[in-house]
Amino acid sequence: MKIPSNRWKRQKNEGQGRSGKKPLVFIAALLIGLFFYMKKRLAQSPTSSGSTLTDTSKRSVLPVILSTNSPKDNLINLPEQSVSGTAFASLTEESYNAMMANGLQEIPSTKIGHNLKFIMRLNVRAQGCSVGDFDLYKGLAENLSKKDFLVSLEPLGDKNAEAFKTRLSLDEVSAGPNQSVTLPDGDQDYGLFICYDSQKSDHCIDKAVLSAKDWSTTLNDKKKRDKALYFALITVKGERAFLMPGSSWEESKVNSLKSVMTAVLNSPSSFDVFRGYAQILGSGPANVTMGVLNIPLPHRDKNCH
Repeated sequence: MKIPSNRWKRQKNEGQGRSGKKPLVFIAALLIGLFFYMKKRLAQSPTSSGSTLTDTSKRSVLPVILSTNSPKDNLINLPEQSVSGTAFASLTEESYNAMMANGLQEIPSTKIGHNLKFIMRLNVRAQGCSVGDFDLYKGLAENLSKKDFLVSLEPLGDKNAEAFKTRLSLDEVSAGPNQSVTLPDGDQDYGLFICYDSQKSDHCIDKAVLSAKDWSTTLNDKKKRDKALYFALITVKGERAFLMPGSSWEESKVNSLKSVMTAVLNSPSSFDVFRGYAQILGSGPANVTMGVLNIPLPHRDKNCH
């Protein structure tokens, strides 16, 4: 089957200005705006009344959201990976078109030896007067230059395997430089993480997930700031990389979306892991624009009062 391809133009690098020091009034503004931001996020994210996610595959082991004594300790247990029985090369044109119609995006990649290489960018931008992800990052950081933020792509089937990681300071996150990502070719599902990693563990996958409702308490407790802050799902099939859609998590659509996307995933359970993170984080979905994988990190406009 011949699969359509697109030509892409490389987007110019979007530099961002350096952040200033964080006065106390910023923290106050962050907490005031949090109510409105949480209201918006909760409306976009699915509600979770139980600890186990529904799975239509009999072969996969479901991830479980674990609740501890602290409301901030939201943990995602990764399931054992079971390989999907559908090879990507054998997909019909109808199946491929259905995935694309439901939001699957191919990440333009270059084959170099046994690796795939593509470009990723952290896209810091103003979003009006609502508090956003980057406002949280400014509250977490001790200073502009300390490299406490970790951006990583980690295989979901093996916690110890490392595919890509880079440490960034708040200043570097704000600048939004292009990151050159290299992944091995072959079939694998990856979690794209951003986490606060002041203890230098060099992993995000084993960290508790920071819910928007716990921002204020986390900012006030320096000992519990190391949390997963962002998640997206990327799958590599042979010599091609794909970004899973993450913009629609309405309960009525989730199972249908999973049934469509399972064919391209290495393991059906990876979709449930994705859903588990989305239930807690509610961050804006990653996207592929002009040949670049963009990670949106919105913030409150400086002109808002």
